[in-house]
Amino acid sequence: MGTLPAGGYMHQAYPLQLQPCTAYVPVYPVGTQPYPAPNAAAQAGIPPAQMAPGIAILEPRRPPHDYLPIAVLTTICCFPPTGIFAIFKAAQVRTAVARGDIVSAEFASREARNFSFISLAVGIAIMVLGTILVVVFIIATQHHENELDP
Repeated sequence: MGTLPAGGYMHQAYPLQLQPCTAYVPVYPVGTQPYPAPNAAAQAGIPPAQMAPGIAILEPRRPPHDYLPIAVLTTICCFPPTGIFAIFKAAQVRTAVARGDIVSAEFASREARNFSFISLAVGIAIMVLGTILVVVFIIATQHHENELDP
């Protein structure tokens, strides 16, 4: 038996394989099972399908959504101060995806979405408040006009 590495337990049969991605996760050979399958007794006469050891099938990650259209619309129609930040973060998403930095792109995507929705919420609140104030002003003006008539 060997000694445990400083980082913790590591299985002797499967060496750590670093993949060129944002988070380094150990990838173990596909198709080799260190433990028998739960229904192995039922399929005792059938050999299991094997793949070459060391080959892992990884699906490519989709780039995150940049929320640029909603950022532009909320900047123009709702509340420009937070909309400008949303456009800036949406541009950061595109540059991070072009660099291949998916983690930064996902973070910037979340921020672009949040700033867009904040801009939308503040814009709607301002419109509702403005409408209420205009209605109150019109009612107050009509009420005072009636008092001035002899």
